[in-house]
Amino acid sequence: MTEFNKEYFEILFEHLDEPWGMSYRASQRYRYDLTLSLLQKYQERYASVLDIGCAQGQLTKELLPFADRITAIDISENAIKKVRRDFAQVPNATFEVGCLPELSYPDQTFDMAMAFEILYYIKREELPPSIGEVKRTLKDKGLFFVSVIIDDEPYFKREEIRGLVGKELQIMHEEPLYLKLHQMLEAKFFEFNEKIMIAKKILFFSAEEIHNFFAGAKVTKLRAAAEKILTNSVLRALIRVIFLFFYAVYRVLIYPTDLLFRSMTFLKICNYLTKKLWGEKGVFQVIIVAQKNNSMG
Repeated sequence: MTEFNKEYFEILFEHLDEPWGMSYRASQRYRYDLTLSLLQKYQERYASVLDIGCAQGQLTKELLPFADRITAIDISENAIKKVRRDFAQVPNATFEVGCLPELSYPDQTFDMAMAFEILYYIKREELPPSIGEVKRTLKDKGLFFVSVIIDDEPYFKREEIRGLVGKELQIMHEEPLYLKLHQMLEAKFFEFNEKIMIAKKILFFSAEEIHNFFAGAKVTKLRAAAEKILTNSVLRALIRVIFLFFYAVYRVLIYPTDLLFRSMTFLKICNYLTKKLWGEKGVFQVIIVAQKNNSMG
């Protein structure tokens, strides 16, 4: 059971093409490249891979050249429907609805499992059994790749995620990502841009979708006011016209900034400055590689 309402993710994936900008954010490309280099460091190819929290399959696509067979799961039925269509011509990738802390696979099924940016959606008390469940489905010597944000709750401290994973699996490698400066700048830009895109989508929601979206996001004070405004057809039509005008202007003005944050060169400059200015305090994410070792019990 996740901390977020399942309905929230259903609405999110039904109406937004890329909720987290996986295909165009330089920070995501950087993290993927690091992950793929680590994959090849331990093994050139994996017989069976589990991608937990696959969303719309961006990471799954990156894993295809390294796996004979991939099973990808997500809590959202809408995400799985979309990704099944997109991967219809990929015979070695299977997509199913599912989530931690319970996996519907036999013991020792996978050579490798991935859980990127999903653990902080899980209730704290369900995290230990979630890692235990991953361990159960891994073959002996199987690898678990996990990526998390390093920050206050609902995220993790480095020692916390290290202890959580290390209790069940043998940690083989920990890769810090010095992205704090870049993330501070990128987050402000993309969060604002995503809010604009969400607002654009909401203006064309049905009354039921408006109710479900705000209920799923757990907004309380804003919910009643938003529903009252957005379910008034005349008022919503007027808001649409005004919004779409300013949206067109916004897209023209924001284009240079958009290119900057898609640039790997800009990211590497930020990365260098972060390490020099903040050292370990500049770590924004870590990628942990852990191995199942039956001798650990």
